[in-house]
Amino acid sequence: MVATTSFNSAHLFTTFCLLLFSLQLSRRSSALATAGAVSLIQNLCSQTLEVDACKNCVSSDPTDDIPELIYSVLFCMYTQAVYGHVHADEISRAATSAGVKRALRVCRDTLFAASNDLSDALSMVEGSEYRDAFVNMKKSRWSLISCALAFRSFATGDGDAIPALLINDMVLMKRLFDVGHYFFRLIIKINDR
Repeated sequence: MVATTSFNSAHLFTTFCLLLFSLQLSRRSSALATAGAVSLIQNLCSQTLEVDACKNCVSSDPTDDIPELIYSVLFCMYTQAVYGHVHADEISRAATSAGVKRALRVCRDTLFAASNDLSDALSMVEGSEYRDAFVNMKKSRWSLISCALAFRSFATGDGDAIPALLINDMVLMKRLFDVGHYFFRLIIKINDR
């Protein structure tokens, strides 16, 4: 009876030590994986046209999975499209110039459409439909162009320019588009014309 008890104690002690060792090993491999992902992100971002926008978007959740990085960029773009839509709506309510008001309404509507396109693109990435997601991301870029063209067409008075708050949303969204374009090129063949 005494031998069985000491065997069980030794067995429990060994099991406990193995458990601690495997937990420590798991932490180390997780830290190494995260360090590897951070290094990959830094390397990939340094190859984009927009290094800072890339790092600010994808560094919060480091991964070495390109589709997950694309998802992160699309989500950042989606967020900026929503901000732009809301800002255009808020600014249009206070605008006094009829041309600026009309241009802001175009921006509001096109940026809302962009947020829908990007939301669809997010779902497509989840379903591994990368080419379709890329097409939707490109459609969202046209919304930015439509917004800028609306100001050129309708806001023709002196001092009629795209408001700074809205231009900041649009510029960041365009920068993120450039990052997303580079990331998509890593997993699909893109015919740039």
